[in-house]
Amino acid sequence: MQRIIVLSLLLGVAYASLTPVGHWTLPPFTRFTIRPRPTWIPPFTRFTIRPRPTWIPPFTRFTIRPRPTWIPPFTKFPPRKSTVNPPYTKVPPSNQTLIPPYTELPPSNRTLIPPYTELPPSKRSTWFPPFTKFTTKEWKTTPAPTHEPHPAKQCACTYKNIWLDVFFLIDSSGVMTSHRMDNAVAFALSVVQKMTVGQGEKEMRVGWVEFAAKAKVLYNLTHWHSTEEMTDGLEMIFNGSAGAAVNSAIRLASSSFKAPAHRLNAKKLIVIIASDGHKTNYSEAMKASQDFKAKGGDIITVEYAQGLCKEKLLGKLATDPSYAFSNCGGPLNVDKIRKAFCDANCFCMKQYKPFGKPANGCYRAVGIPAEQKLASRSCYYHYSTLATVQSYAKAEFLAELMPPWESKFWIGLERNSYGSFAWPNGEEVHNNTFNMWPAGYPKARGDCVYMRRTNGRLYWYNANCDKDENYACERRPCDTDNYCLVDDE
Repeated sequence: MQRIIVLSLLLGVAYASLTPVGHWTLPPFTRFTIRPRPTWIPPFTRFTIRPRPTWIPPFTRFTIRPRPTWIPPFTKFPPRKSTVNPPYTKVPPSNQTLIPPYTELPPSNRTLIPPYTELPPSKRSTWFPPFTKFTTKEWKTTPAPTHEPHPAKQCACTYKNIWLDVFFLIDSSGVMTSHRMDNAVAFALSVVQKMTVGQGEKEMRVGWVEFAAKAKVLYNLTHWHSTEEMTDGLEMIFNGSAGAAVNSAIRLASSSFKAPAHRLNAKKLIVIIASDGHKTNYSEAMKASQDFKAKGGDIITVEYAQGLCKEKLLGKLATDPSYAFSNCGGPLNVDKIRKAFCDANCFCMKQYKPFGKPANGCYRAVGIPAEQKLASRSCYYHYSTLATVQSYAKAEFLAELMPPWESKFWIGLERNSYGSFAWPNGEEVHNNTFNMWPAGYPKARGDCVYMRRTNGRLYWYNANCDKDENYACERRPCDTDNYCLVDDE
């Protein structure tokens, strides 16, 4: 066979050599190895891009066939957005169509559960599995946790948004000396550099009083229109006389707050910067400071130590020990004093009382009854909600605000669309969170909650919302980011 192939090749070569140029042709069996692609193959039929051949068996076409029409309409669900949740897991309403029938859903969404007939709770068939939960099922109450959560701090602290009315009382006596007085003024200006001084609603207004043997108002609250103007234009001449009329300075500033220039909605603050070298116990100033604080004002003291540290007598005038500062034993922390300004700017309006400190919230008792919905709306009109209760101490505080003859009042707890009880901010109350339910509560009926003292102890009770009860309102305190108007009350 090999000999025949070799012989054929030799004959082909010989034949080609004898054929004139331009007229030779290859033997038939060699044409396909060098012939170009036949022109009859359409461009779109090239094997690299040819579509699926029609000879593919029918059963393989399902990979590209659209959804068969035989799927029942109620099973055409959108793609899952999350993995399958375990039983009793609540999901947002937008995804609840994907949850298996045994997962708890709001009553309005309980459709398509076999046998596809929605029944009222009282007539539901017994075929529902035992693990299905309904809003009509009563809770099995357990004792509340012994640990009571700490109340959340509600006050913001943004230096540039502080909107206090402030008087700086600067010691210019002979004990202070001239250069120390200038140091005190520079320190006071540094404190307010990150704040916005001006006459606008959400700006801080600043006045200045100097005192020695007597006190004198140098600049009132309406004088400065910007922080830069006050920094560049403030002039304070050293007095140098003997004595420290702190009492007169406090009363002078206090009377200035009574002038029409004072904003009724702004908190009053006095900052006293004085030497620790005065031989006085500030007994007269103590009475003046107590009168000022009783009228809603705050006092911050800065004791300028000279030499050896002495007893910090000036700090006794401060509203709180955290408001008393001194450079004795260490440098003054300017940022801590600014935060004291923020703390002073956190307060409750006149009609509201704080739970301990304003940062724990402001509360108002209403001694006239209303239905729960109307009570909630009344609170809302004054930028508040029905009161929340996160500890038993707070429950006692709210009960004390009520008239002595009133034993029960609405609070902000009510049943939501999931069948759980939640506060106005959406936080839910469960058996493993703080609660004050007595045995047998909450009941299946009654979506609103009131608080009442039973056998000497306060408890929560759920009832129908159309009952007429007194109520307590809770609102966020005024702070640097929450500007309060006088008519907010």
